[in-house]
Amino acid sequence: MDPTTDHNWARFRRYWIGNLVSFIGDYFSIIAIPFVAFELSRSAFVVGVVEFAEMGVTVAFGVQLGRAADRGDLRATLVTTDAARAVLLGLTAAAVAATAPSAWWIAALAVALGALRSVHDGAEHRLVPSLLDDDERIVAANARFGISDGAGQIVGSTLVGLVVGYGAVYAIGFDAVTFAFASAATWSIGAVGRAVSGRGVGDEPTTVTTPAEPATPTVTLRDTLAAIRDEDRFWRLLVVSGLSNITSVCFYGQFVVFATTDLHIGGPQIGATFAIQGVGGVIASVAIDRGLRPAPRWQAIGPALIALVPIAAALTRSWPVTMIGFAIVGAAVARDMAVLGVAQHVGFDPDIQGRIAMIRRSVLYVLIAPGIVAAGAVAERFGASALFIGTGIAGLAAPVAAVALGVHRVAHPASRATD
Repeated sequence: MDPTTDHNWARFRRYWIGNLVSFIGDYFSIIAIPFVAFELSRSAFVVGVVEFAEMGVTVAFGVQLGRAADRGDLRATLVTTDAARAVLLGLTAAAVAATAPSAWWIAALAVALGALRSVHDGAEHRLVPSLLDDDERIVAANARFGISDGAGQIVGSTLVGLVVGYGAVYAIGFDAVTFAFASAATWSIGAVGRAVSGRGVGDEPTTVTTPAEPATPTVTLRDTLAAIRDEDRFWRLLVVSGLSNITSVCFYGQFVVFATTDLHIGGPQIGATFAIQGVGGVIASVAIDRGLRPAPRWQAIGPALIALVPIAAALTRSWPVTMIGFAIVGAAVARDMAVLGVAQHVGFDPDIQGRIAMIRRSVLYVLIAPGIVAAGAVAERFGASALFIGTGIAGLAAPVAAVALGVHRVAHPASRATD
C-alpha cells in the first residue's frame, strides 16, 4: 500500500474515533428528545412533529446546506458544526434542568440540530473521497461508519434507558460532551486536501494529494442531478433505500409510543431494544470491513426483512419478537447504507459530495418526513400497532422496486461479483 494512502487512512481513523463517540451521544438524544417531548405533551402527534422538524430542514433546504458543505473549508466545517451542536445541546440540558420548556421549543431545537447535521454530514461525505482514493479503503470507511452507528446504538441505547430514569437532562448533556470530543478529534487530523482519483474531474495520479480548494461555483443543481442520472447504480439503489425508509417511523420516536402503550415496557427495555438493533448493525458492518461481501440479491432481501419486522412486532405485541426483529433491521440497514455510501463515494467527484449527500438524504426523507407527522396522528387515532402494520405493508414497495429495477443483480465494490 502506498505510504500516502496509509497516512491518510490513519487520519481517517482519528476522525472515525470522534465519529464513534458522537454516535454514542446521538443515541442518548435520539431517545431522550422524543422522551422529553412525550413527557411534556403526552402526545404521539407532538413526538412526530419534533422528529419531523429535523428532517424537514433537510427536505426543504438540503441542497443549499449541501452546497455550503461543498464550498467551505472541509476541516473547519466539520469542527464548527460539531462544536455548535455541543453548545446547543448544553444549553438545552441547562434549560430542561432549570424549568420545563415547551415541547415546541424542543421542536425548534430539532430544526437547528437538523441544519447543523446536514452541513456536517455533507462535509463528512466529502471527507471520504478527499482522503481515500482506493475502492477497498472506501468500502472499509463506509463499514467503519456502520460500526460506529451500531456501536453507538448499543452503548448509547443501553445506558440512556438507565440515565433517562434519573432525568433526560443528563442524556442530553452527555450528547453535548460527545460532540465536543468529536470536534477536537476532527481538528487533530490536520488540513484536508483532496485525494484525486480517475473517477473525478482531475487527471492527476491517484497518490497525489492536492491542496484543499472550494468547489467550482459553476456546478449547478442541474449538473448535480445530471451526474446522479448518469450514475445508474447509485440512483437505483437510492430509490430502493428511499422506499425502504418508509418503515423507519417504527424504529425511532414512534417506537417509544408503541413500547409504552402496546408492549408495556419502560426506559431500560426500550434502550435494550435499540441496543440490539445496534448489535445487528455492528455484526453486518464488521463483516463488510473484514471483506465478507453480501451477494447482490440481498439488495432485495434486506428491504423485505425491514418491512416485515414492524408487522411481526405489531401482530405479536411481544418484546422478544420485537428484539429479534430489531436485530435483523440493524443488520439489513447497515448493509444497505454501506452499499449506498460506497456507490456515492466511488461514483462522484469529491467537490459535489455534499450536494449528493443532501439530495440522497432528501430522497430518504421525502416520504418519511410527512409520514412521521401523519404517523403520530394515526397512532393516536387507531393505535400504535395499526401504525406498525400499515407502515410495514407500505414498506414492501422497496423489495418490489429492487426487483423491478434489477438492483438485486448489480454487483458493486461492497458486494460479491455474483450470487
